[in-house]
Amino acid sequence: DAAIAINAALGFLEPTANGIGGDAFGLMWDPAQKKVVGFNGSGGSPRGLSLETARSKAGSDGYLPRYGAVTVNVPGAVDAWWSAHQRYGKLPWKDVLLPVAELCEQGVPVPQVVAYYLERNMAGFDRAAATIEENDNRKKVWLTGGRTPKTGEIFANPDLGRTYRLIAEGG
Repeated sequence: DAAIAINAALGFLEPTANGIGGDAFGLMWDPAQKKVVGFNGSGGSPRGLSLETARSKAGSDGYLPRYGAVTVNVPGAVDAWWSAHQRYGKLPWKDVLLPVAELCEQGVPVPQVVAYYLERNMAGFDRAAATIEENDNRKKVWLTGGRTPKTGEIFANPDLGRTYRLIAEGG
């Protein structure tokens, strides 16, 4: 339960390296089996993405672009949390995620490293905006007054909080 809650919280507290839009992996000790078990929350490619489409997006160097829909997999984090919780969780599911939802809604001071990477990432997204299929949501979430949050400023993400509430209440 704690590992799931912490991983969910990191999606808000350290969003440049964590989040429900990505993958999650875990190792846990199974006392009944007396062995370590693993959870693989890696997402697959979208069902509608063909090899031909992926190849058509490759640059002259043969590599996929750094940004855009073709480079994103189907997120697997929430499924990994759910699988781990179903097998090993002790608390009710909602009790694991609702405190994280509240944290997202209330906000926290932005650490220096997060402020640095948010600013850097948004600048990269701005440079590649023409190749990204959707830009409005990232601006709505991460920019206030046209800029990323600075070190020490209180940052909240009520949309993420609402998403965690939906997951907590609906499974």
